[in-house]
Amino acid sequence: MRLAFGVITAVVGALLAVLGTLQLTLWAPEENVVVTADPGEAPLVVIQPGVLNLYDTPAELTVQGEGQITIAQASKEHVDAWVGDTTHASVPGLASETQLRVDQVEGEAETAPDPAGADLWTSEVTGEGTAELRWDAEPGRTAFLVASDGESPAAQSITVAWPNDEGTPWAIPLIVIGGLIFLASGWFFYTHIRRAREAARRRAERQQRRRRLAETGTALMVVGTLALAGCGGEPELPVPSPEPEPTEAQPALSPEQAERIVAAIAEDVARADEELDAGALDARVSGPARAVREAAYQARETTEEVSLPPAVAADEIAINHVTATDSWPRVTTVVTNSEDPAQTQYLNLIQETPRDDYRLWSQTVLFGGATVPETQDPAIGAPLLAADQPGLVQTPEEAARNYAAALGDEEAEEAQGFEEDDFRNAVLRNSAETAEALQEGNADFSRSYEAQEGDLVATGTLDSGALVTAYLTSTTRLSPEEEDGRTGSLTLGSPISDLLGEDEVSSPVETTTGVTVTFLVPPAGSEDRITVLGATEVLTGAREVDDADDT
Repeated sequence: MRLAFGVITAVVGALLAVLGTLQLTLWAPEENVVVTADPGEAPLVVIQPGVLNLYDTPAELTVQGEGQITIAQASKEHVDAWVGDTTHASVPGLASETQLRVDQVEGEAETAPDPAGADLWTSEVTGEGTAELRWDAEPGRTAFLVASDGESPAAQSITVAWPNDEGTPWAIPLIVIGGLIFLASGWFFYTHIRRAREAARRRAERQQRRRRLAETGTALMVVGTLALAGCGGEPELPVPSPEPEPTEAQPALSPEQAERIVAAIAEDVARADEELDAGALDARVSGPARAVREAAYQARETTEEVSLPPAVAADEIAINHVTATDSWPRVTTVVTNSEDPAQTQYLNLIQETPRDDYRLWSQTVLFGGATVPETQDPAIGAPLLAADQPGLVQTPEEAARNYAAALGDEEAEEAQGFEEDDFRNAVLRNSAETAEALQEGNADFSRSYEAQEGDLVATGTLDSGALVTAYLTSTTRLSPEEEDGRTGSLTLGSPISDLLGEDEVSSPVETTTGVTVTFLVPPAGSEDRITVLGATEVLTGAREVDDADDT
């Protein structure tokens, strides 16, 4: 019987060792979990949040198609806003162990612009024919947009691969146990030979032991079989588990997006300044920033004595004063530094629609020593305030109007609400000196400033105050002496004489400037006055005024 039991244990041991070896070789699970999808003819494909986290990351997303392929990532809210009502395919999860689920979403528009390079994306990858993205982060609210040019099918195939963490926990134990059992069989063979001579005498006893051992061997096989059977079973498909939809408005831009956008704006503005090409401003400049630059270009073509607005400071973003909003148009503000010249600027950026690029709306050079107050963390975002926002010592539009009045009149009551500042002092000093010089020749001088309605941006600070940027225009009028029906003349200096093409005129002259000014407005109840943080004034034009135009 020992010989039979030795044979049985040898077979069982070898079988277990072979089963363990097969689990590590032929029966080993694939190195990666791979799923694919055919998105059809849709020009856009949206991979919903959490899909790339269905299994343990890192996930490798591979998109194949024709032409340039773009994989862009942003929050689901931003991706949905960019897609809008365009027909697209949505990938919300798995359809099977090897297939992604694809839902076709019909929309009013059949095509979209090329999404490559859009400001809304936190990051993107592109490739010719194939684009690949590696994802190793928490799902958050991140969605992915796949597209070609917005008109052609977005992709021919989409593949996602994850490392397969499905191990073979029974492989090594089976090999070890099988080896031990196989070694044990040798002991049975040894004892069988040793006791072979006693076979006749102990035949009855061996027959009884054989029955018991056969039952034990069968049980061992059953246990092994059950253990192996426990390794199988149909797994349940995982489902995405992104963060819940936010209940409050989210930051418009990440710090990385802000850096990328400011650099792009600075590059476009530098090219436009060099060529005096207002058309080159179209993509990246709007509002007051566009108005003063375009006017300065026209004047500069007449004379180089006219100064252009300063270059956009883009060496460093010192403060990212991002607004929190879930609607468009949206505005965000950054404080930037430049090394040459050494300058700090307060920039307001505006995005009209989700698909538009951010444009420079205003540019204020801050005074030396000006302190921008503490603002909300960029990850949270600051509130965008209305022009008539209550809860401040003056509403934003009141502050703009009152400062314009204070610039035009040294004795203006409105000036009492503002701290003394270098810009107003310089304006009033220049006005007084110019008026005095003209009076010596019996000529008249007047200068007024006016806040432009609607050209204003206000954002909240941590202490419930406001940072306000407003656009003002000024008109300066020089009128020659008139006596007994005779009109004197004005002698003009550069650059006014260059713009008019005359050094001496006998009719009134008007010059205009554009002023971008930024204030810090305290909250209501504060004893502090409004602080002017910076101002930038640019000559925008000069003209002779005929009697018919005289108002």
